Amino acid sequence: MNPLDMQSPDGSQRNIALIQQLFPQCVTEAYDGNGNLTRKVDFDLLRQELADALVEGPTERYQLTWPGKREAILTANAPTRKTLRPDRAASVNFDTTQNLFIEGDNLEVLKLLQESYLGKVKLIYIDPPYNTGNDFIYKDDFASNIKEYLHNSGQHDDQGRRLVANAESNGRFHSDWLNMMYARLKLARNLLREDGVIFVSIDVNEVSNLFRVTSEIFGEDNFLGTISVVNNLKGRSDDAHFATANEYVIAFAKNAENTSIAGFNPDNDYLDEFKHKDSISSYKEVSLRKTGKNSRRIDRPNMFYPIYFNQNHNVFSLENEIGAHEILPIDSEGNEGCWRWGKDTFEVNKNTELTARFINGKWNVFVKMRDVVDGVQRTIRPKTVWIDPKYDSANGNRAMESLFDGKKLFPNPKPTAFLQDILTISTSDKSQDIILDFFAGSSTTAHAVMQLNAEDGGKRQFIMVQLPEVCAPDSEAAKAGYHTIAEISKERIRRAGAKILTEWHATHQQQGLGTDFMSSAPTNQPTNQPTNQPTNQPTPPMSAFACSPSPAQPCTMSTTPPISWDSSSWPYWPTTSKPTATAPMCSSTYSSIGASSSTYPSAPDASADIPSTSSTTMPWWPASITGLTSNWYVS
Repeated sequence: MNPLDMQSPDGSQRNIALIQQLFPQCVTEAYDGNGNLTRKVDFDLLRQELADALVEGPTERYQLTWPGKREAILTANAPTRKTLRPDRAASVNFDTTQNLFIEGDNLEVLKLLQESYLGKVKLIYIDPPYNTGNDFIYKDDFASNIKEYLHNSGQHDDQGRRLVANAESNGRFHSDWLNMMYARLKLARNLLREDGVIFVSIDVNEVSNLFRVTSEIFGEDNFLGTISVVNNLKGRSDDAHFATANEYVIAFAKNAENTSIAGFNPDNDYLDEFKHKDSISSYKEVSLRKTGKNSRRIDRPNMFYPIYFNQNHNVFSLENEIGAHEILPIDSEGNEGCWRWGKDTFEVNKNTELTARFINGKWNVFVKMRDVVDGVQRTIRPKTVWIDPKYDSANGNRAMESLFDGKKLFPNPKPTAFLQDILTISTSDKSQDIILDFFAGSSTTAHAVMQLNAEDGGKRQFIMVQLPEVCAPDSEAAKAGYHTIAEISKERIRRAGAKILTEWHATHQQQGLGTDFMSSAPTNQPTNQPTNQPTNQPTPPMSAFACSPSPAQPCTMSTTPPISWDSSSWPYWPTTSKPTATAPMCSSTYSSIGASSSTYPSAPDASADIPSTSSTTMPWWPASITGLTSNWYVS
């Protein structure tokens, strides 16, 4: 019988734990009456969370604070009168797609998403402004009495928001950045599932502040790690003291107890380490004696115990017997350590998962670390330093330029391989995980989602949010006809989807799986269907791609599109007659959200082959050539 605990549970600490689940930022550390450091509720901050006006309270405590923090809390909690309006003309398969592109202020969008996506997002990845002194940041919550002046002077838009340069000379340099991030991270947390995670890219300018503010919002117990990503192998030669070669990614969970981070598939070098083999599988030997943190006997006294090994019978036991060797977790210098396993785990695994070796005059126990676990190939746990040429920033630029005919439309987009690796360790190909990026930029995240879905057959869905930030008039993007970053973002989704589909098609064609994915024609397909149109072919992973208008919704005809197309990008096009320069083309797959419709082509130009038809609508259209997204804007 276990002895009775003569002290009842501490109800206040239990209540504090419950408050921490709802408001982790409101639980801090403070000294009690006896001078002991304990968990305490920051009632001033809790009152602020539950209030609709500013609450003052100067109590001394451990906390991160800055000018405007209370206003940021108020801004996050305040309701919005805005709404999301669909832009069907700019969307593709609006009624069936699960992917969203929302154009507007991400603070307003995050509030609007609380209704439909509360607790449903598996992964949030954002690449916010780094606050280098040259960035533009969001300025929120302007006072109503200066609103008209700001609008008339062009300092903010019709939605009451603005982007302003945050120069280092600004006395609120760090505070303004923190105000921008705090409100958005606070709202973002609500959208995560209980097993959801958030990854935030940042550089050295704000990495310490970002860690502290995310620790406050998500709770220190939910910190998963900080990754140093080497994105410039040569280093920046113009830096003052050290050539910067890396950026950071800070990762937090909604609830770390419910969260698991997956591993990467092993390469051949890693598999070569499993050089031993028994009747079960290949394995490599790992010392049973714990090393590193909490590896001393005083750290885990219950894990210090003798193991007896009978060399003649190759048997391990906790009981001493004649001829057995006693083995203790003591290192070569005589320091007492501890085992990785407790006695119960030892008893369960001693017959199959342990081996012993006599090394340097003493016996050592090793665990058989197997290459296959429960029938599944062992993966490699992600490290906190990611160094690989595929993470180099130049690869992000090359990917964009390859989609836009060599034009540099967006500065330093993240490499898609980098985002794919984040997706690999934080989402599953077995479920319809939702991925949110509310600083979408050029939509590298959407590109990576589509690419990974194509590679592993996943059904991940994305939500991209981007402010219609105006491109500089002298920029290459403006010269190419893109007025806002959002326009570039949407166009990339469409073009990336087409490219991924092309590659998917080519791969399956090489595997003898067919030359097209249209297994049957819609009822309104013309009777003179081209003879080269394949039938009964496999369907590609449609959720991976952005698809064109469905056959049931024929495209409207218009004049020749303003953008030239490479016919090699359209390998599924049925071969009939070539169009003339005035031939009708399918138009307006995308339009400028919230503005007048601008014609974007959904078909090749006159250099390509198209089905001959005299109808005013295109009766059928090869699927998966444009961005499968439903487009919305904040109004």
